[in-house]
Amino acid sequence: MEIQANLDRGLSPEHAREAEQRRFGNALLVRDRAREANPFFSLEIILKDVRYALRSLRRVPGFTLAAGATLALAIGASTAIFAVTYRVLLNPLPYPDSARIMVLDFGPRTCSRV
Repeated sequence: MEIQANLDRGLSPEHAREAEQRRFGNALLVRDRAREANPFFSLEIILKDVRYALRSLRRVPGFTLAAGATLALAIGASTAIFAVTYRVLLNPLPYPDSARIMVLDFGPRTCSRV
């Protein structure tokens, strides 16, 4: 509408468009700011990234299989180590008043003659 108003004022079509672009500002910057104002903008970016990753993984099935197996093995190993650590070190003993249990160690017995 502003370009048409500039044309009505007597500017050439090229000058009318340039004048309105100068007044309006950088169109790409305005578009980016409007997109960032959208509350679902980051979700859209994440979904695009996931789609791209899936397309890339579909192209190389050997790598996908190796990466999936490595991830499964790493997750399984981490879970097993955490479960053992929790059960052995962090979980209290199943006895009443287990904080009072002590270990007595007298060390090696040596006998020396004088």
